Amino acid sequence: MAAFRFHIIRLMTLPIPQKDKEAEWTTILGIAKNNGFPRNNIERLKENLIKKGHQLTDKEPTKSKWIPFTYFGPEVRRITNLFKSTNVKIAFRTINRIQQQLAKQPHKKTPVASTKSYVIHVKRHMWDSRVGQ
Repeated sequence: MAAFRFHIIRLMTLPIPQKDKEAEWTTILGIAKNNGFPRNNIERLKENLIKKGHQLTDKEPTKSKWIPFTYFGPEVRRITNLFKSTNVKIAFRTINRIQQQLAKQPHKKTPVASTKSYVIHVKRHMWDSRVGQ
Protein backbone atom coordinates (compact mmCIF):
# COMPACT_ATOMS: atom_id res chain seq x y z
CA MET A 1 0.00 0.00 0.00
CA ALA A 2 2.96 2.32 0.61
CA ALA A 3 3.89 2.12 -3.06
CA PHE A 4 0.33 2.97 -4.10
CA ARG A 5 0.27 5.86 -1.62
CA PHE A 6 3.48 7.20 -3.16
CA HIS A 7 2.15 6.97 -6.72
CA ILE A 8 -1.21 8.50 -5.86
CA ILE A 9 0.44 11.47 -4.08
CA ARG A 10 2.77 11.86 -7.05
CA LEU A 11 -0.23 11.80 -9.39
CA MET A 12 -2.05 14.44 -7.34
CA THR A 13 0.86 16.85 -6.93
CA LEU A 14 2.62 16.77 -10.30
CA PRO A 15 1.68 19.67 -12.57
CA ILE A 16 0.76 17.57 -15.60
CA PRO A 17 -2.18 17.90 -18.00
CA GLN A 18 -5.50 16.26 -17.04
CA LYS A 19 -5.21 13.75 -19.91
CA ASP A 20 -1.88 12.53 -18.53
CA LYS A 21 -3.34 12.34 -15.00
CA GLU A 22 -6.13 10.08 -16.25
CA ALA A 23 -3.62 7.85 -18.03
CA GLU A 24 -1.49 7.67 -14.86
CA TRP A 25 -4.56 6.79 -12.74
CA THR A 26 -5.45 4.02 -15.20
CA THR A 27 -1.89 2.69 -14.91
CA ILE A 28 -2.06 2.71 -11.09
CA LEU A 29 -5.36 0.84 -11.17
CA GLY A 30 -3.92 -1.66 -13.65
CA ILE A 31 -0.92 -2.33 -11.41
CA ALA A 32 -3.24 -2.81 -8.45
CA LYS A 33 -5.39 -5.28 -10.39
CA ASN A 34 -2.35 -7.27 -11.62
CA ASN A 35 -1.08 -7.56 -8.04
CA GLY A 36 -4.41 -8.65 -6.54
CA PHE A 37 -5.43 -5.39 -4.85
CA PRO A 38 -9.15 -4.57 -5.01
CA ARG A 39 -9.94 -1.42 -6.98
CA ASN A 40 -12.13 -0.01 -4.18
CA ASN A 41 -9.13 -0.14 -1.74
CA ILE A 42 -7.04 1.98 -4.10
CA GLU A 43 -9.90 4.44 -4.71
CA ARG A 44 -10.48 4.70 -0.94
CA LEU A 45 -6.77 5.38 -0.42
CA LYS A 46 -6.96 8.23 -2.96
CA GLU A 47 -10.04 9.71 -1.22
CA ASN A 48 -8.30 9.55 2.17
CA LEU A 49 -5.22 11.29 0.79
CA ILE A 50 -7.41 14.06 -0.65
CA LYS A 51 -9.13 14.47 2.75
CA LYS A 52 -5.73 14.68 4.49
CA GLY A 53 -4.83 17.72 2.44
CA HIS A 54 -3.06 16.50 -0.65
CA GLN A 55 -4.35 18.75 -3.39
CA LEU A 56 -4.95 17.81 -6.96
CA THR A 57 -3.12 20.27 -9.16
CA ASP A 58 -4.89 21.26 -12.35
CA LYS A 59 -2.18 23.65 -13.42
CA GLU A 60 -0.34 23.06 -16.63
CA PRO A 61 3.43 23.00 -16.23
CA THR A 62 4.93 26.43 -16.79
CA LYS A 63 8.09 26.78 -18.77
CA SER A 64 10.85 28.67 -17.02
CA LYS A 65 13.82 30.31 -18.63
CA TRP A 66 17.14 29.75 -16.88
CA ILE A 67 19.77 32.48 -16.93
CA PRO A 68 23.28 31.98 -15.51
CA PHE A 69 24.87 34.71 -13.39
CA THR A 70 28.51 34.79 -12.41
CA TYR A 71 28.47 35.04 -8.63
CA PHE A 72 30.49 38.00 -7.38
CA GLY A 73 28.90 38.63 -4.01
CA PRO A 74 25.81 39.73 -2.14
CA GLU A 75 24.99 42.41 -4.70
CA VAL A 76 24.29 39.80 -7.38
CA ARG A 77 22.10 37.87 -4.93
CA ARG A 78 20.01 41.02 -4.28
CA ILE A 79 19.59 41.64 -8.00
CA THR A 80 18.52 38.06 -8.68
CA ASN A 81 15.93 38.21 -5.88
CA LEU A 82 14.00 40.60 -8.12
CA PHE A 83 13.29 37.68 -10.47
CA LYS A 84 11.67 35.43 -7.83
CA SER A 85 8.10 36.24 -8.87
CA THR A 86 8.75 35.71 -12.59
CA ASN A 87 9.29 32.67 -14.79
CA VAL A 88 12.98 33.54 -14.98
CA LYS A 89 15.14 31.20 -12.91
CA ILE A 90 18.66 32.14 -11.90
CA ALA A 91 21.62 29.76 -11.84
CA PHE A 92 24.89 30.85 -10.25
CA ARG A 93 28.28 29.91 -11.62
CA THR A 94 31.83 30.80 -10.76
CA ILE A 95 34.71 31.95 -12.89
CA ASN A 96 36.99 29.19 -11.61
CA ARG A 97 35.43 25.95 -12.86
CA ILE A 98 36.59 22.37 -12.52
CA GLN A 99 36.72 22.05 -16.30
CA GLN A 100 39.24 24.87 -16.45
CA GLN A 101 41.28 23.31 -13.66
CA LEU A 102 41.37 19.92 -15.37
CA ALA A 103 42.05 21.26 -18.86
CA LYS A 104 45.53 20.40 -20.04
CA GLN A 105 47.72 23.46 -19.77
CA PRO A 106 50.49 23.90 -22.36
CA HIS A 107 53.85 22.82 -20.93
CA LYS A 108 56.12 25.79 -20.35
CA LYS A 109 59.79 25.05 -20.96
CA THR A 110 62.23 26.86 -18.75
CA PRO A 111 65.20 28.47 -20.48
CA VAL A 112 68.51 26.64 -20.12
CA ALA A 113 70.13 29.60 -18.34
CA SER A 114 67.62 29.47 -15.53
CA THR A 115 67.93 25.75 -14.83
CA LYS A 116 69.97 24.84 -11.84
CA SER A 117 72.84 22.49 -12.35
CA TYR A 118 74.60 20.68 -9.61
CA VAL A 119 78.32 19.94 -9.59
CA ILE A 120 79.48 16.84 -7.82
CA HIS A 121 82.89 17.23 -6.26
CA VAL A 122 84.81 14.01 -5.85
CA LYS A 123 87.26 13.96 -3.02
CA ARG A 124 90.41 12.35 -4.13
CA HIS A 125 91.84 9.87 -1.73
CA MET A 126 95.50 9.45 -1.00
CA TRP A 127 95.63 6.11 -2.76
CA ASP A 128 94.36 7.78 -5.96
CA SER A 129 97.44 9.95 -6.09
CA ARG A 130 99.71 6.93 -5.61
CA VAL A 131 98.09 4.92 -8.40
CA GLY A 132 99.53 7.24 -11.01
CA GLN A 133 103.09 6.85 -9.63
